[in-house]
Amino acid sequence: MIRFVSIGILFLLIPAYLYADGLVTNGVHSAQYSRMLSRNASTEIDAVYYNPAGLINLDYGWHYGFGNTFFAGKRNIYSDFPLLISPDYQGDNQNFIAPNGYVAYRTDKWILSAGFGQVIAEGNTHYRNGIPSYEIGISKLKLNNQFEIDDYKASIEFASRLIYWGFQAGATFEMNDALSVFGGLRVVTGSDRYSGHVRNIEVKYAGKFYSGSMWMNTRLGELNDKINNVKPVIESLGTEMSEMGTSGLSLDVLIQGGIYSQEKADGLIDGLRANGIASANTGWTVQRVWNEYRGVITRADAVKREIQSNSSLLNNKTIDANRSATGLTPVLGVCLIPSEDVVLSLKYEYRTRLNLNVSSHSDDTGLFSEDENSRIDIPPLLAIGVGYKPFYWLWLSSSYNTYFDKEAGWGWNLREKMQKRLVNRNIDTNTYELALGIQFNMSSRFALSVGGLMTNPGVADTYQSDFSYSNPSITAALGFQWKITEYLALDAGFMNVFYKDAEVSFKDPDLTVNNGMYSEVLGKTTMGFGFGLSYSIFK
Repeated sequence: MIRFVSIGILFLLIPAYLYADGLVTNGVHSAQYSRMLSRNASTEIDAVYYNPAGLINLDYGWHYGFGNTFFAGKRNIYSDFPLLISPDYQGDNQNFIAPNGYVAYRTDKWILSAGFGQVIAEGNTHYRNGIPSYEIGISKLKLNNQFEIDDYKASIEFASRLIYWGFQAGATFEMNDALSVFGGLRVVTGSDRYSGHVRNIEVKYAGKFYSGSMWMNTRLGELNDKINNVKPVIESLGTEMSEMGTSGLSLDVLIQGGIYSQEKADGLIDGLRANGIASANTGWTVQRVWNEYRGVITRADAVKREIQSNSSLLNNKTIDANRSATGLTPVLGVCLIPSEDVVLSLKYEYRTRLNLNVSSHSDDTGLFSEDENSRIDIPPLLAIGVGYKPFYWLWLSSSYNTYFDKEAGWGWNLREKMQKRLVNRNIDTNTYELALGIQFNMSSRFALSVGGLMTNPGVADTYQSDFSYSNPSITAALGFQWKITEYLALDAGFMNVFYKDAEVSFKDPDLTVNNGMYSEVLGKTTMGFGFGLSYSIFK
């Protein structure tokens, strides 16, 4: 009866697609995971993380495990913000050192265990041509027609690194032959680092590229020349109106009366037309001509002030900031092994609060402040596992995880903060996970395995950022286990993650086209390889 009930539970947990990994929580904590992708019902040494209550199934004595996982992939961002030089941004993502290690000691009804690994592991991401939010500010210089900027170019780079380590210790107690429980604590500590620059900004003005400072000096010089050329005209017309009472007379009347020469009147009109007032003519009164010349100075002063207020956009900018934090995660678990062919497990991890401490070597963007209090959380996790061995040569494992993302704090959206807008990263629904792993025991010492996973994060658009984003994905894995001796085993696995692009819509108040709306498509690719050794010293 137990066998049929277990089969039913196992396959109820298997959907059409399979996935894994929470928004920030790293699910890869052993080489066994790399080859199966479902370890919630593990009773091997990696159960220290995945199913700590199931460690009671280990033999008496000491058990050790150590492994490493290599990840490499791409980050692809396509932005249709209309002012950018190019819509495509390509990033390399790598994490070559992601070790994990475990130790467990069983004696009678107790097992003491400890382990470490990367609980948050986005690794190193490098965009050689920057990210959209780094460039949008510069591109907006083209919006102001008075600046007369047709194009721009700059050297832009951005890199980030996000790694938090977990160090866990706890105890498992055997309640009876079938039931065991676990209690433990994980210390989480690490940092996320952001670095990059915007340098060598050039703008295209009057058909030529100028450095930012040269364009500003050139443009301000032109505006000062315009003002200096117009001032004498205004003063002369003002004197005439005051002394001769010509304010209400048109230039044509003054020409006919011999007060103005044709050449003088034409010069006044040509000067206005040269300053963009095409409708100017000799039928205008002296007062109107004076007003229009005064408007030329007013507009030139306004452009000068705007250029000076936007001068910071043309300055080189560097960011090198680090945020670090330490938090605690209580962990509880229970495992039921009603027979040698069936494993049922449950684990709950409490929310981890990470209060971020900022240390900034340089930050010209204003993103990070050492005085600012900010926090991100690792959300609570409920993990359920079912393992079943219908035949001696076959092991089936299914895992279900729910990350309670809506209970966690996610901090500010850095992309919006880059544009001087404070927007919280929000969650629509919790992330849930399902996974299926199959192991084929080819002999008593060698096994092949395959696995499948699917992820479906429930993030809102306000969560997504070109600094960090989340995508639905499907993952496939394969690998092997080789028991070199009775005491020593080697596990190795390969994973390939297939992400679904995420499209996010934004509204920029400075854009006039399409009511300020534009979108970005966020994509990823990831491949990983893991290997590990486990060793036991039996009593």
